[in-house]
Amino acid sequence: MSKRFRNMASVASLVMLTATVSACGTDKAGGGASTNSPAQTEPVEIKFLTSWVGNHPFAGYLKEEIETFNKQNENRIVVKVEDVPDDSAMNEKLKVMISGRDFPDIAVTDSGSIADLAAKSGVALDLKPYIEADPDWKSNLDERGMEAWNHNTGKWHAVTSHKDVVGYFYNKQLFNDAGIQAPATTWEEFFKQCEMLKAKGIAPIAANTAQNGWTANLWFISLIGTNGEAGNKLANTNHPETYETPEVIAAADNLKKILTQYSTKDAVGLDYAGAMNYFLQGKAAMIANGIWLTADAYDEQKSIKGLKDNLGVAKFPGDGIFSTPGFTFMASSLDKKKYDAEVAFIKFLTDKQGQIDKLTKLNLVPASKNIDVAQYQIDPMLKDLINQAKGAKYTYVTPWAIYQESVTSNITQNLASLAFKQTPEQFAKTLTSQIK
Repeated sequence: MSKRFRNMASVASLVMLTATVSACGTDKAGGGASTNSPAQTEPVEIKFLTSWVGNHPFAGYLKEEIETFNKQNENRIVVKVEDVPDDSAMNEKLKVMISGRDFPDIAVTDSGSIADLAAKSGVALDLKPYIEADPDWKSNLDERGMEAWNHNTGKWHAVTSHKDVVGYFYNKQLFNDAGIQAPATTWEEFFKQCEMLKAKGIAPIAANTAQNGWTANLWFISLIGTNGEAGNKLANTNHPETYETPEVIAAADNLKKILTQYSTKDAVGLDYAGAMNYFLQGKAAMIANGIWLTADAYDEQKSIKGLKDNLGVAKFPGDGIFSTPGFTFMASSLDKKKYDAEVAFIKFLTDKQGQIDKLTKLNLVPASKNIDVAQYQIDPMLKDLINQAKGAKYTYVTPWAIYQESVTSNITQNLASLAFKQTPEQFAKTLTSQIK
């Protein structure tokens, strides 16, 4: 069924699905079912809290998806966006809402801690009964990824439908100017290359510590995750009991070098947009980031001329790469009258066609095993990265799947302290002290 018409049938079938799921029984906050409601005379309005607006790389995709969904469900459902400035602000707002027993109709988050908090607080709807009642939807989701996001609780409050495969990008021309022929395969070689770039007056790395310190944290977790079995285990652990390990301390030592010796002078305190601008304008040779970077790198209004032809992507030194279930969608359990509409929209975004849309429009790797990526015209950088990921010795999850919310909330200050005040040992102790 084409996406143009598939959701009309999907929403119509929810009447039957509601009766099936309702048999499970649930209370208002339990979030496992919906109740039969009288025929709607006005469309159900659901609000989607998101930062995918304005200059966000997903803004165009989301606008198109919502327009399509609203058109298909005219007089039934209307989705409206409630925007926040960035991902960090969004997670902070969600945390405040949850503490006040509030939650948006639909939310998206990359924070495992936020998803866990929403589930435990009873404000998030358990979507598992709906998914299990829809074999086609369920068959196109990765159950291991779903269980990982939901911490093996047996309930699915968070729905993920793609995998984040993340390495780092490099400027081939700047590498060539410094006499570097290929990305480093070891961390020792990597830091030698940083010295070679620095000797030519080129900033080796574009990094940021402000907002959530995204790019700096990618280097940090990669330094941990490629440091033997113990390091890789920690880099795949949700909420470690301690950060005071040899692997974390060694990674912090090298991250300190990256921030103070091998990044732009303003890396500490710089936001994500600033780090991106350094790389896109050819003022830094490397940046750790997701495949969405290419949208800006190919746009000569945002990047230096010729960057597209000089763009390379690589696994991290030590033969590691991020491979983790991607961001997740959640629905509110607070208004039973909206359950069917919430489920319909999340299904629209995460079923097979929804995953194909994210693949072709955002270069996000589908979770479904029923989608042959090779059949689609996708970014060559993504194909390259997928192939590199297949042969990686180490894979690990993103920082937000590891850190406790209390650690995430303080990470900007922690990174600044590591750069200018603390020893690696003190940094590891600080992270551990913030575990709640």
